[in-house]
Amino acid sequence: MAPTLPASDAPHPDLQLADSFGAMLVSTIIAATLYGVTVLQSLYYYEKFPEDSWMMKVTVAILWILDTITIILDTHAVFHFLVTNFNNPSALLDQVWSMKAEIPFTFTAVFIVQIFFVVRIYQLRPYAWYIPAAIGTIAVAGYGLLIGIVVEVSKMDSLAGEQSAKVNNPLIANWALGLVVDVAITVVLCWYLWSEKVYVRHKTHRVINRIIIFSVNRGAIAATAQLMSFLTRFIWPHNLVWLAFHNMLSKVYTNSMLATLNSRTAFRNMMSSNDFDGTDISMPTIRGAAYNGRPGRESARPVVRFCFAPVLYRR
Repeated sequence: MAPTLPASDAPHPDLQLADSFGAMLVSTIIAATLYGVTVLQSLYYYEKFPEDSWMMKVTVAILWILDTITIILDTHAVFHFLVTNFNNPSALLDQVWSMKAEIPFTFTAVFIVQIFFVVRIYQLRPYAWYIPAAIGTIAVAGYGLLIGIVVEVSKMDSLAGEQSAKVNNPLIANWALGLVVDVAITVVLCWYLWSEKVYVRHKTHRVINRIIIFSVNRGAIAATAQLMSFLTRFIWPHNLVWLAFHNMLSKVYTNSMLATLNSRTAFRNMMSSNDFDGTDISMPTIRGAAYNGRPGRESARPVVRFCFAPVLYRR
């Protein structure tokens, strides 16, 4: 017969292992898998795009480092609760330093990726600067809430303390603002690309359609991660189901940016395939807005700027 635990060592009656530390364990395994994808995409990026600017290379390196730190901290938290404190139920109610430290690294990675896409929006149409400015302001506001979250969490020694309004409200607000930013980025990018179809030849529409689909998928995945974190935190505030989605946030966002950068190879191959003749791509089909700031006329430069990455497609 299993020994009976003293009342002082018994778990809290509201603590359910399956939807608390079970969710943490599963999310860490999935996050580790996504981190592997981050490593592959980062290595692919540095191999295929050595001509990119040093700033872009540094940004990718920073995101890679942030992803590495978050997976280390997540693994430490799981090890602390499920191994170090095995058969010590009372310790399951205490906060561990790695869970506190992980928060700023995760949201910093999310913020960097959001700003990356905001800059891409500005570069597509500099004259409409107020659109990326508005989206960027929302992103900065969401990131600003992080300061309050980190300060409050650092004061708490128990997991139950994270359910306080001082932590819960700004955390939910951060997720909500992040969701707004992701949806806005996706809508604006698709709108810009769709409007460019008027200025290109019919065969080139296929490339633009592919990029639009890619943008929608990227935005949908990122927005879903934010939405599920928000909903699970709101619906089940007394367990750790929300942590399952939170732990994957930095990996989802980092991979969405890396996929955007690395997709240039696929789109280049598509435009150089037999499905497209050189005339369709090399004709001056993009509007002057991409360079001179105003729509309504075509550029004399033989460049088609379909991507959101710093390298343009040239023939």
